[in-house]
Order: sequence, then structure tokens, then C-alpha cells
Amino acid sequence: MTLMKGFDFEWQDHTGETIVVKDTHIVPHSRALLLKHPFGGVVCNRPQKLIVYKEGQLDEIPIADPTRRAIWGMMEVVGVITAVVTLIRKWKESRGEQNE
Repeated sequence: MTLMKGFDFEWQDHTGETIVVKDTHIVPHSRALLLKHPFGGVVCNRPQKLIVYKEGQLDEIPIADPTRRAIWGMMEVVGVITAVVTLIRKWKESRGEQNE
């Protein structure tokens, strides 16, 4: 998908090699976000799930990504702090106080 002229992004799903342990087959899946622009690009990979075949049953096990959750948590904290500081400044301005 093209964002602006010369700036593209693309999602890619990848399936890893099957790992066989006794009668169990495990297939890892991941997703990559490719951001491309005229000066280079960035690739962000993240694990998604494991597909496990065992005794005729198919199970999908989601993979939790703690780093991604931590980054989103930090972004939320920054957003809340920014909103609080902005509200305090507007409140002070409405009361006619100057920043000291």
C-alpha cells in the first residue's frame, strides 16, 4: 500500500520450517511489517503463533510478545502525561496565570 509518493508499507506472513519431535509437528508463524521509502526502509518482525499437529489434532498456540506490550504501555503512559500537562497549562491560562 502506498502512503505517499515513494513511501510504501506491506504486511508479510511467514511460515517457518516444520519441527518434528516424535509424533508432534510444530510450525511457527510470524508477521513482518515492511516500511519502504526512497532513502531505505525498516522491517519489524514479530512472532504470531505456533501450529501444533499431534495425534490428528490441530492446535494453534498464540505467542505473547512482551516487548511489544511494554512499548505500547510506555506509549500510553506518555500519552496520559502529555494530556495531563496540556490540561494543566490550559487551566492555568484560563485563570490568567503565567508560567514561572
